[in-house]
Amino acid sequence: AHRRDAIYELGITFFLLGAEVPPGTSTAASNRSTHFAGGRLIAQIPELENRFSVVLWLWNGMPSDDRDHTGWFYSRDHASSLSVTGEHLGIGGNATLPGRLVFQHGGPADTSRTLVGKTELKRWHWHRILLQRAGKRVTIYVDDNKLPEIDAELAGEGAANINHLFFGGRSDQQSPFEGRLDNIAVFDRVITPEDLEVSSDP
Repeated sequence: AHRRDAIYELGITFFLLGAEVPPGTSTAASNRSTHFAGGRLIAQIPELENRFSVVLWLWNGMPSDDRDHTGWFYSRDHASSLSVTGEHLGIGGNATLPGRLVFQHGGPADTSRTLVGKTELKRWHWHRILLQRAGKRVTIYVDDNKLPEIDAELAGEGAANINHLFFGGRSDQQSPFEGRLDNIAVFDRVITPEDLEVSSDP
């Protein structure tokens, strides 16, 4: 309805079983999702500022202790690079805490700030992720938890001048997400966990 376009890269599989949706929210017999295995979903939203939210469901298929980063599933940055204002959300591995959410703000590891969540995400289970960005503050929630998994004020304002959003992998294509993403929505305002209990217009 809002004429938002996105492009799938090679390295994905369509029509796998998706997250369980509440009764009455879908007319389909079952919800379907996309499995990411090296490819990404790339969108451009030129008018997106520094007050926005991203909501999605994820299903991780990778062991969380096989790589330094299990996989990045959201990224806002310039294509094929890591900039000082970019931001990236993934599941941690041996470099941080296996299975926990990891939010990276900025460029390479020596110039970035990395925030790590507290809860281990179960492999082969669906989890709902809510990322809020309100200027310098980033807040991330998991599932129905009312307490944030990550909540911090960052040094910079963020990626207001960056139009590209990547799902299923990071902007520089390092440590792509191996698993399913479903019901991805980007809002031009801060969405709360309470908002997700009722229908919202992305």
